[in-house]
Amino acid sequence: MKKIPITFLFVILSVLSLYSQDKIKIAVLEFKILNVNMDIAEAVYDEFIVRLIDSGKFTVAEREDLKKVMLEMALQNTDEFDESSSVEIGKYLGAQIVIFGKLQKIGQKVRISIKGVDVKSATAAFAKLVTVENEDLLFDNIPLLINQIIDESHVAKASFYKY
Repeated sequence: MKKIPITFLFVILSVLSLYSQDKIKIAVLEFKILNVNMDIAEAVYDEFIVRLIDSGKFTVAEREDLKKVMLEMALQNTDEFDESSSVEIGKYLGAQIVIFGKLQKIGQKVRISIKGVDVKSATAAFAKLVTVENEDLLFDNIPLLINQIIDESHVAKASFYKY
């Protein structure tokens, strides 16, 4: 049996450690839905989560953990989240950013607005808005939205690790 040099193991562990540090832990609250079909809204939310995870840039808090925290904080019956409640949720989950959003239909146009709150500073880390001509185009624009969030998080990432 060959022995693996200690130096090699150290290099592997270092690389794995750096890889995990590059990911930002986030919690995504349920989107507020206004005049949009609930099946479409749920599919948009799920697609948003899957795309965040697939980007490899984020660790996303599990939905069940989020529900437990909201129950504990007595927020399960409210649709309104502000920076203060988002920060509390983020602290409970160990998240660096909490994302909340709104999916809204106005006439034929549909828009999705996303806001990310930095848990440590309790300030907005980013805000993004995408407006499309109809509900069918929402799914085509989620990757664009994710890329914008990734770009913003890379600019601000240094501030997440300063604390």
